[in-house]
Amino acid sequence: AGQFGSALVFNGSSALVNLANPATLQFTGSMSVSAWIKAAAFPVDDAAIVSKRSGSEQGFQLDTTVDRGPRTIGFKLTSSTGAFMARYGATTLQANQWYYVTGVYDATAQTINVYLNGVLDNGVLVGTVTATQQNSTVNVNIGQRPGVSGFAFNGTLDEVRIYNRALI
Repeated sequence: AGQFGSALVFNGSSALVNLANPATLQFTGSMSVSAWIKAAAFPVDDAAIVSKRSGSEQGFQLDTTVDRGPRTIGFKLTSSTGAFMARYGATTLQANQWYYVTGVYDATAQTINVYLNGVLDNGVLVGTVTATQQNSTVNVNIGQRPGVSGFAFNGTLDEVRIYNRALI
């Protein structure tokens, strides 16, 4: 059971949904990613919700992360110059609780924002947000980073959405 009807359960190691690399998911401009999440447990590192982030760190990723200390939302992208740009949430996430998480990259405004349960939850911004992002050549995965082990989501994901525009 998910937040709305049925959902997918991920085991934190090998479960994933591979969306391939269609032209519609090859972003260089604005984008938004959202999902209902309920983590059963958290890994040592990032837990990828939706990822097109390769081992060479190109592409985008919405995740739960400990990059800045406590477990928060993370929305990570690669700038037009190939540099890391990311926004981290301000609220510490807990296991076994439903959250609606959203990452929004607005290329025109040159902003990255994260939302928790529909409310702006911006914490630390890392890097300079550019007017374009670099696309990665890897596939888009739900529940795990493509081609890299150790970044798997353990829990339930529901209502995953990927948009080619800034929603909020």
